[in-house]
Amino acid sequence: MNNFKKKLARLISTLFVPPIFNVFIFAFAASHFQLNESAKFLVISISLLNGLILPMIVFFILMKMNKVSDIDASVQEERTLGFIIGIFLSITSIIVLYLFDTNLIIISLWACYLTNMIMILLVNKYWKISAHSIGVAIAIGTMIYLNSYLAIPLILLLIIIAWSRLVLKVHTFMQVVMGGVQGTILTYLTLLIINNL
Repeated sequence: MNNFKKKLARLISTLFVPPIFNVFIFAFAASHFQLNESAKFLVISISLLNGLILPMIVFFILMKMNKVSDIDASVQEERTLGFIIGIFLSITSIIVLYLFDTNLIIISLWACYLTNMIMILLVNKYWKISAHSIGVAIAIGTMIYLNSYLAIPLILLLIIIAWSRLVLKVHTFMQVVMGGVQGTILTYLTLLIINNL
């Protein structure tokens, strides 16, 4: 039973890596806020490239170079470079979308990733907060801001993902909880502030 639980936790943890939620958020936003088909294509393409493909490639390169010990990035100090690259990719995405006069909500969603990446980088110096929790919580904060019912299943998914990280002993209870709190609140506040300026 214990072995099955670990296998299930590993499956959940692998399926729901943080970059997966980036694509979900921007596909949702593009379908709701971009009327132009070419603009939708741009938004989703940037999400796929800067939010999923490049972060995954960078992670596996770091693993290949032995800069990251394992698939969970268990060593706190080994996570820093990945977060710095995430900040760079977020800034790049904001600039490109701004130059193409993209909807403000979509630009501000990348700003949410930027603020969360900066915060996780700062926190990571002292504490290994859960990036998995933050990943899904950014989606939760977005859906709460947009008054979407999708926030409810995402909250349930956060609980499942947090459980998987605890079973794998990658994080403590407080690390997964605070990841969820940070991602949700910081995302909601970022969207609120930018779109009310």
